[in-house]
Amino acid sequence: MKEFLNQEIFTTGLASVYKDGMSIIDTILLWCEKNKIDPEDVASFIKSDKSLLSKVKKEAQSLSLVAKDKKTSNNTLEELI
Repeated sequence: MKEFLNQEIFTTGLASVYKDGMSIIDTILLWCEKNKIDPEDVASFIKSDKSLLSKVKKEAQSLSLVAKDKKTSNNTLEELI
Protein backbone atom coordinates (compact mmCIF):
# COMPACT_ATOMS: atom_id res chain seq x y z
CA MET A 1 0.00 0.00 0.00
CA LYS A 2 1.24 3.42 -0.90
CA GLU A 3 -0.19 5.08 2.19
CA PHE A 4 -1.68 3.99 5.45
CA LEU A 5 -5.17 2.75 4.63
CA ASN A 6 -8.10 3.50 6.90
CA GLN A 7 -11.89 3.68 6.64
CA GLU A 8 -11.89 7.36 5.66
CA ILE A 9 -9.33 6.93 2.87
CA PHE A 10 -11.24 3.90 1.57
CA THR A 11 -14.64 5.62 1.59
CA THR A 12 -13.28 8.80 0.00
CA GLY A 13 -11.45 6.70 -2.58
CA LEU A 14 -14.64 4.89 -3.56
CA ALA A 15 -16.42 8.20 -4.06
CA SER A 16 -13.58 9.41 -6.29
CA VAL A 17 -13.79 6.47 -8.73
CA TYR A 18 -17.59 5.98 -8.75
CA LYS A 19 -19.38 6.88 -11.99
CA ASP A 20 -23.15 6.97 -12.54
CA GLY A 21 -24.53 3.52 -13.19
CA MET A 22 -21.44 1.74 -11.85
CA SER A 23 -22.13 -1.12 -9.46
CA ILE A 24 -20.75 -0.91 -5.94
CA ILE A 25 -18.78 -4.13 -6.42
CA ASP A 26 -17.22 -2.76 -9.62
CA THR A 27 -16.44 0.50 -7.82
CA ILE A 28 -14.64 -1.34 -5.03
CA LEU A 29 -12.70 -3.52 -7.47
CA LEU A 30 -11.72 -0.53 -9.61
CA TRP A 31 -10.47 1.40 -6.60
CA CYS A 32 -8.49 -1.62 -5.41
CA GLU A 33 -6.99 -2.10 -8.88
CA LYS A 34 -6.02 1.58 -9.20
CA ASN A 35 -4.36 1.48 -5.79
CA LYS A 36 -2.78 -1.96 -6.20
CA ILE A 37 -4.60 -3.27 -3.14
CA ASP A 38 -5.94 -6.79 -2.82
CA PRO A 39 -9.74 -6.63 -2.38
CA GLU A 40 -9.38 -8.94 0.64
CA ASP A 41 -7.43 -6.15 2.35
CA VAL A 42 -10.51 -3.88 2.35
CA ALA A 43 -13.00 -6.50 3.55
CA SER A 44 -12.85 -5.17 7.11
CA PHE A 45 -13.79 -1.68 5.88
CA ILE A 46 -16.77 -3.07 3.98
CA LYS A 47 -17.90 -5.10 6.99
CA SER A 48 -17.61 -2.15 9.37
CA ASP A 49 -19.70 0.18 7.17
CA LYS A 50 -23.25 -1.11 7.55
CA SER A 51 -24.57 0.95 4.61
CA LEU A 52 -21.82 -0.23 2.28
CA LEU A 53 -22.16 -3.82 3.46
CA SER A 54 -25.91 -3.70 2.80
CA LYS A 55 -25.34 -2.39 -0.75
CA VAL A 56 -22.71 -5.04 -1.49
CA LYS A 57 -24.93 -7.77 -0.05
CA LYS A 58 -27.96 -6.71 -2.13
CA GLU A 59 -25.87 -6.51 -5.27
CA ALA A 60 -24.24 -9.88 -4.62
CA GLN A 61 -27.66 -11.45 -4.09
CA SER A 62 -29.03 -9.92 -7.29
CA LEU A 63 -26.05 -11.35 -9.19
CA SER A 64 -26.58 -14.76 -7.53
CA LEU A 65 -23.12 -14.57 -5.93
CA VAL A 66 -24.70 -15.36 -2.57
CA ALA A 67 -27.99 -16.96 -1.69
CA LYS A 68 -30.90 -14.72 -0.70
CA ASP A 69 -31.90 -17.23 1.94
CA LYS A 70 -29.12 -18.47 4.22
CA LYS A 71 -30.99 -21.74 4.74
CA THR A 72 -30.65 -22.76 1.08
CA SER A 73 -26.91 -22.32 0.70
CA ASN A 74 -23.66 -22.30 2.59
CA ASN A 75 -22.42 -19.32 0.54
CA THR A 76 -22.63 -16.19 2.63
CA LEU A 77 -21.31 -12.75 1.87
CA GLU A 78 -19.03 -12.99 4.89
CA GLU A 79 -17.37 -16.03 3.32
CA LEU A 80 -16.80 -14.14 0.08
CA ILE A 81 -15.27 -11.02 1.62
